[in-house]
Amino acid sequence: MYTNNYSLIDVMKISIEALKEYDNNKSIKKSLYNAFNKYPSSNINSRRLALKIVKELIRKRNVIKFLVNKEIEECEEIKKEIKLFLEILFYKKFYEKASYEEILELIKIARKIFGYKKFGNIENYIGKIFTISLKEEIPKKESFIYFCPEWFIEYTYKILGRKQAINFLKKINEKKPIYIRINTLIEDEEKILSKISLEGVKLIKDKRLKYLYKVESTKKPLSLLSSYKKGFFIIEDFSSIFCVEVLKPLPGEKILDICAAPGIKTSHIAQLMNNNGMIISIDSSYSRIKEFKKNMEKLKVKIALPLLADATKELPIKINADKILLDPPCSNTGAFWSDPSFKWIINYNKIKKFSILQEKILDNISKYVKNGGIIIYSTCSIAIEENEKIIEKFLKIHPDFYLEEIDLGIGSPGLRGLNECKRLYPHLHECNGFFIAKLRKE
Repeated sequence: MYTNNYSLIDVMKISIEALKEYDNNKSIKKSLYNAFNKYPSSNINSRRLALKIVKELIRKRNVIKFLVNKEIEECEEIKKEIKLFLEILFYKKFYEKASYEEILELIKIARKIFGYKKFGNIENYIGKIFTISLKEEIPKKESFIYFCPEWFIEYTYKILGRKQAINFLKKINEKKPIYIRINTLIEDEEKILSKISLEGVKLIKDKRLKYLYKVESTKKPLSLLSSYKKGFFIIEDFSSIFCVEVLKPLPGEKILDICAAPGIKTSHIAQLMNNNGMIISIDSSYSRIKEFKKNMEKLKVKIALPLLADATKELPIKINADKILLDPPCSNTGAFWSDPSFKWIINYNKIKKFSILQEKILDNISKYVKNGGIIIYSTCSIAIEENEKIIEKFLKIHPDFYLEEIDLGIGSPGLRGLNECKRLYPHLHECNGFFIAKLRKE
């Protein structure tokens, strides 16, 4: 952590509340937001520690729930909140290697939160935590080894082969690198780097892409830095930056950005266009469009026009765009590394539902690109159903389009013989799993 200035009782209250919200089918982001609102007096450091605990606990949730349920199966009357506290206790003990003294401190805090009477029902079971051996208690199942649902492990074996799949599954349980993109719409790159350095951030230039840097260390959270608040840099995954580089937007062009809000990719497009040209950024969510407008103002984007519209239907504009960027809603199977909560929400049926939506959007927006123009189709998914199969079907229906080679020299070839497409993987490219196809209209 950046500092020890936090309240452990606030950390526990927020963590328990966030896990309870998550179990009520809320996203991890929404769960933490609601928990922060419930305990508004908690400081930023307490919140950040709670965020870390919740995120990493959820990453290993299947094993932790198995342990807790096994140890308290005899105790029938136990409140949901106490059970969630035990999950935190087990996580701290086995995955953060908390000391005996730290565990005792957490137990004392639990007594304060729940009261001795309610908490007393499980006092006898807590002692077991000091005698449990993970190797002996956890069955040797692949889902417990890789902290993933069984269906997803089998799916990765099928599309990647066992060796590559194992490397992939191991990688998404490691610490993920943090990338930033320098925003030259506001200031010269070197001047921005100097300002960021003065705020205690050490960066390493990633030579694969323009304006891309990996965060080596920081004295405080990036989102609290003055340079971040002023829009000098954007926290963004490599895959997202790569996607816009493939688009190759040029000054003076007309570009459609579909499913654009909150506008991170839009701002990058505007940056590569030097704020010269026109970007129409379409999204179907009013709240996300509001966030988009705030981001464009902060990042000094002058050429992006937000449009509230459903991309599966006729758009309320007439345009022959030079280029279209389509990053539709997807299963996020490629983002399990950055947001582990998706692992326990997504299933194969949801992948198929997303593929139907993606197919509709791609088919609909294809009529808005000019002859000779391109469409970049991308998803944060490794599923064939959302990627190669979508492209195969699109090309059959639209013979006036063809796949064009992506010439940046980054990424693995697409599957099912679509070598012109690119795939990114955590274990190979140090970023979220990602798919990109470049479609040229004849």
